[in-house]
Amino acid sequence: MTTAHKLTYLPTLTHWLADTVTRSDDKKYHHRRLEEDLAFRADIIKELQILMHDVHEDARMRYRNAFDITQSLDPLEEEVTPGIDTSIIDDFPRYLELTTLKGYFGEVMAAIIAENLNPLDEEWHVPAFPFRFHQSAYHAMEHVRQEGGQAPTIIGRFGDDMLAFQRNSQGHITRALLCEAKCSASHKPDLIAEAHIKARDKKLTPVDCFQLAELLKERAATNPEAAKWWQAIKTLWLSPHPSYERCDLVNYVFGLPPVRATTIVIPTTTPHTNYTAGRRLEAVEIHLYDIDGLVEEAYKAIIQPIFCALTPEDLSHLWTKVVSCISTTKQSLFQKNCSLLAFNEQIAVVGVCSLSVFRNIQHNKKYLQAAFIKSGQVVVDQSTKGIKIKLKVANFA
Repeated sequence: MTTAHKLTYLPTLTHWLADTVTRSDDKKYHHRRLEEDLAFRADIIKELQILMHDVHEDARMRYRNAFDITQSLDPLEEEVTPGIDTSIIDDFPRYLELTTLKGYFGEVMAAIIAENLNPLDEEWHVPAFPFRFHQSAYHAMEHVRQEGGQAPTIIGRFGDDMLAFQRNSQGHITRALLCEAKCSASHKPDLIAEAHIKARDKKLTPVDCFQLAELLKERAATNPEAAKWWQAIKTLWLSPHPSYERCDLVNYVFGLPPVRATTIVIPTTTPHTNYTAGRRLEAVEIHLYDIDGLVEEAYKAIIQPIFCALTPEDLSHLWTKVVSCISTTKQSLFQKNCSLLAFNEQIAVVGVCSLSVFRNIQHNKKYLQAAFIKSGQVVVDQSTKGIKIKLKVANFA
């Protein structure tokens, strides 16, 4: 197998995520459980910020090239083209809606797993990230550029969530790893079921061969490695190698409530009942704290603050009133670890003192929602089902 540069190397990865792998007796099914070590959170965020910027640079360059906008290498130069503000391109995709960013994050995490942790005991390479083909993201960019405000919620990319490959010494692709990626702030079994349904399709080669070929051909003239991958992808689509094998990866990233350390959310020794393809499959569950906060940090997301007319003193008084409506068994949890940062009768932003208690607060969020209603601060009618609670870690140093 040929060696190639890996796009997703993270020096802190193996320290950040504790890795446990279980293999079926026939070795066709692997289950991987990755659990976050908070001691490495600050370090991994710095590495993720660099990576997330890099994987979306191709999409930014596509926009710049279309309008002949030169990218400045001088960080002090505010406008590279006189009279033109290019910040809307430079900041892409940081201002997109958080759901979109979580989708991207899940796909990138799948690539990280593929290139760094050898799913199915194989070595894989990701030739490129096809984020430039997410047309809805460009529409959201135009919405922000022309109308301002927050980007609208958009649908995710169609096609394969992530693709990784193996090439032999002749440069032919002998294996492909097709991934279905899901990323959620809390555990949602329906997402696991859906991912396994999508992963079981009967297609032999990836549906995104065309997109990868188009992208790599554009780079081939100046990048010898891209040229090799372009030729390999083209050959795969036209005539797969006789020993070619499709393998599958289901990657589930989620914020886990405070449960036993041994809790597994995807079957460990046999595939999920929704996966019936019979191919080699690895299912990965990644247990993280505060998914929303991590994604916001990784992307340096531009978050629109909610409108709040209350002063800090008003917020403190309101918080005391709300907490008093929580059952006595749960009151101390919120009193000691939380504060009210913002409130507008539809959304309450609740600060959590540290990541170490985040899961416990997340797990008990329903008591907080009920307390806001009981305190009389939220009116529940046909147009609203209650209040949305956004948890935000105030300090995790």
